[in-house]
Amino acid sequence: MSERLGLDVPSTGAINWPYLTDTVSNIARTRHIPGELASQWKERLKSEATHVVLNTLTALHTLSLNGGRQIRDQIALSKCMKHLDRLLNKPPFPGVETAAAQLLMDWAFLYG
Repeated sequence: MSERLGLDVPSTGAINWPYLTDTVSNIARTRHIPGELASQWKERLKSEATHVVLNTLTALHTLSLNGGRQIRDQIALSKCMKHLDRLLNKPPFPGVETAAAQLLMDWAFLYG
């Protein structure tokens, strides 16, 4: 399942760029984020491992940049935004709030 997100096995949390590229292409083609994938993002954003959360933010940003307006709208209207808000207000470890804030500022600038 991790490979569908473009991330390596959950124990490493590393980005697997070829899989992420395929995932972004499939989502852009279908214009829909599968529920299973959204659930996986949610779980990864709740992780207590710094690298897992930061790599998930990178994957979300990559998807938002390459997925088109409908995908960005799905991200904005999903529980994903609630989890990003949690990362800002109750970060599980130092530095994650900065990464989440930067992601949201990028999105506000690019899509505002």
